[in-house]
Amino acid sequence: QFLLRDHFDWHYMSIAGAFSIIAGTWFARAFLQSRKHLPRFDYALIVMLVNAAVLVFAAVAGLTTLAVLSITLALLMYPLIVVAALLRWRQGSQEALVFAAGWAALVVALFAQALRDLGFLPHDGVNYYGPLLGSFIEMIVILFALGMTLKRLEIARSAAEQEALIDPLTRTKNRRSFFRLAGSALDRSRDRGAPISLLMLDLDHFKAINDTHGHPVGDQALQAFAAAVEQQIRDDDVFARVGGEEFALMMVGSPKAVEQTAERLRRVISKLSILTGDKEIGFTVSIGVAHYSDEADIEALLQHADRALYDAKQAGRDQVVVFAG
Repeated sequence: QFLLRDHFDWHYMSIAGAFSIIAGTWFARAFLQSRKHLPRFDYALIVMLVNAAVLVFAAVAGLTTLAVLSITLALLMYPLIVVAALLRWRQGSQEALVFAAGWAALVVALFAQALRDLGFLPHDGVNYYGPLLGSFIEMIVILFALGMTLKRLEIARSAAEQEALIDPLTRTKNRRSFFRLAGSALDRSRDRGAPISLLMLDLDHFKAINDTHGHPVGDQALQAFAAAVEQQIRDDDVFARVGGEEFALMMVGSPKAVEQTAERLRRVISKLSILTGDKEIGFTVSIGVAHYSDEADIEALLQHADRALYDAKQAGRDQVVVFAG
C-alpha cells in the first residue's frame, strides 16, 4: 500500500492473505506432523491449502464474489488448526498445547479484525491494534513451542548417542565406547607418567552354558557377571563388553594393585551363581592382565592382554595371568 498508492486495491490484500494462509497452514502441518499422527484430520488442512490457492486465482482473475467466499471459508477454517494442535497434545505432545495457545491468539485477532471490517466492532484504538497484538502474541508463543520442540529433539539426540555407546544386554559400555574412553585414559596416563593396565575377562565355558541351558540363561550369566564386576571397580575405571562373553577393564594404578583387583574379581565371580528351574549354575572367569610399558596405542595393549587371557585359558581357566612380554 505504501509502494502502490495509486493502484492499490483488494487484489493485493487477497493475494498476500492467501500466501499467509498457505505458509501458516504448511508450517502447522509440519510442526504438528498431522500427516503422520492425524491422517484424517490432515485432509481438512489440505482443504485449507487448496482454498488459499483458489483465493489467489480469484484475486488474479478479479473474481470478487469467489474471493470473498474463499476468504470467509479460510477464516472459518482457521480454528481447525487449534483443534489439530489440541489433538496432538492429547497424543502426548506438550509443545502442541503451547502451539494451540499461540494459534488461538491469532484466530481471535483475525475474527476481531473481520468483525471490525464488517462494522460489528467500532474502529477505535483497541479494535485497531488488538488484532495486531494478537498476531504478535501468536508469533512469540509459537517461538516458545519451537524452543520446546528443539529441546525435546536435543534430549532425544543425546539419549540416542548415549544408547549407542551402551551394550543393550549388560548395560555396560560397548566396544565402540571402550576404545574411545580407554584410548583417552591411556593418553592421559602416558602424559602424566601414571601407571595404567588393561584386563581382559572371559567367562569360562560360556558356550557350554548356552548350549546346555539356553541363551536366556547365558544372558542372565552375562548380566550377573557384569553387575558383579561393576560393584568391585571405581567410577573412573573403564569397563566394557567387547565381545560375546569377553569384557575389557582399563584401570589406573600400580601393577600390584591392579593384579590384586584382578584376583579379587576372580574370587567374586567364582562365588556367583544363577538359578534356572531347580538348578543352580555357577561359573568362573579367566583374566589376562597387561601393564602399560611402551605400547603404541590401545590396540597394542589389548593384544598383550588378550595373549595373557589365552595363557590363562590354556593353563586351566579360573585364574589370572599377567602378560610377561
